[in-house]
Order: sequence, then C-alpha cells, then structure tokens
Amino acid sequence: EARVACNAGQFRGGTPWGWQVADGRERAKPGVGPLSMAFVVDTLGRARLVSADLIEAVRTAGDVALAFQSYPALLRDGLVPRELLTPGFGVDTQHHDSRLALGITRDGRVLIAITRLDAPQAVAALPTGPTTPQMSALMGALDCRDSVLLDGGMSSQLRVRGASGTHEWPGLRAVPLALLVRSR
Repeated sequence: EARVACNAGQFRGGTPWGWQVADGRERAKPGVGPLSMAFVVDTLGRARLVSADLIEAVRTAGDVALAFQSYPALLRDGLVPRELLTPGFGVDTQHHDSRLALGITRDGRVLIAITRLDAPQAVAALPTGPTTPQMSALMGALDCRDSVLLDGGMSSQLRVRGASGTHEWPGLRAVPLALLVRSR
C-alpha cells in the first residue's frame, strides 16, 4: 500500500544507527555525529530535517510522530557543510557511488533522489555515481534547503507507485530500516 518506499538512515552491524521514532514512540536514542541530521515528522504531519545540534530540543518537545537519523548532512540552510568542501574532515569526498538522499525543498516539500547506473549487476556493484560533494550540489540544484544522505551504495533502493504504475530501483542487499510513504 506504500506510494513510496526507500531505505532510510545508516546502519552498523546490520542494525539501524541513530535516533528512531515510530508512531510517537522512541525506539532508539540519537546517535552522536556532527554531520548527522534527523528526518522528523511531527504530530501535525509536518516534515523537516533537523541538524545534530537541535535533535535533543526536538526530541524533548514531545510532538514527534516519526523520526530517523542519518549522515552526512549534504545541505544545512542551503549551505554545503565545510566538511564536504575540504578533504580531511572525516568524509571521503572522492568516492563515487550510488547515492540516495532525502531533502526538504525551499517551499517545504520532501524530495527523495536516487542516483543509479542502469547496467548489469556486475557493473552496478562497482563504485560509480556521484561523490558526496557532487550529491550535495545535485540536491541544491533540485531546490533543497536541507538534505542528508541515506544508506547508499549497494543498499540504495527506491520504489514509487504512481498513476503510470510502479517503478522500482532495487539494491543488491537488504536494509534494516525503511521509510514508507502512504496516502492519507
């Protein structure tokens, strides 16, 4: 019944990393990381991306219906984080790979973007696609104000069900956390 489905967040050892809230109930505490962001939907259905330094305030406000945390941030208030512009700050700025990103546009819409090479699986498993800084530029070009990478590489998956049918971009492995968007 989902209209859109994609993998969400990052993982360690097969389990999701970072903050998770489902149906208003916290399932995992926030992770620590300066480039992390949380995708939050409040009890009124408003979606936003929250930077690492604001997660605790949002968490204690008590109006979170859904949340998950991921990293690295690609855009914060329309700006590329310094760590993505300069090598040596803990982010591999040269690695090319399939990418999956979530963004909030300047007018408040949620945007999900996937980059995939449409080729046989043997070729698709090779590191091809944009670097993290290039993905940041792409999300900015798509009018995002805030954006974060989701679990990517071989895990990048997206499924969209629309009037013209279902379109699917499967990954090469299972993922431990998914975002499902359903019609109201």
